[in-house]
Amino acid sequence: MPSAKALIEFAMPNFRSKIEEEYSALCDILIHEWLNVKVLLTQYEPIIFNLPGGLKYTPDFLHILEDQRILLVEVKNSKKQKGYRVTRNKIITAAALFPYFLWAETFAEKAWRFEIANKR
Repeated sequence: MPSAKALIEFAMPNFRSKIEEEYSALCDILIHEWLNVKVLLTQYEPIIFNLPGGLKYTPDFLHILEDQRILLVEVKNSKKQKGYRVTRNKIITAAALFPYFLWAETFAEKAWRFEIANKR
């Protein structure tokens, strides 16, 4: 049985940024709007991918969709944000190594934008 601390962290994660917290509150609506599918489960930073060269990548969100796809999402303020290119390269690499997931980025510049990193 999970500890009380683990259950609280699952239910109320400590987001690394306000934009991730905002996305978390809106993600079910945004994903339905973008992909026309219902979200069954959302988890914050639940998985770490080992990439070539000893690199690691942790997507911000994992969503299990009603159509059985698993969507991994990276949340950013904009493409101009510090570290964006490094993260983008990790997403592209992870998408190539693990093509059975649907990979996406979302940006909260003036309005929420959504880009699929791989087509499935």
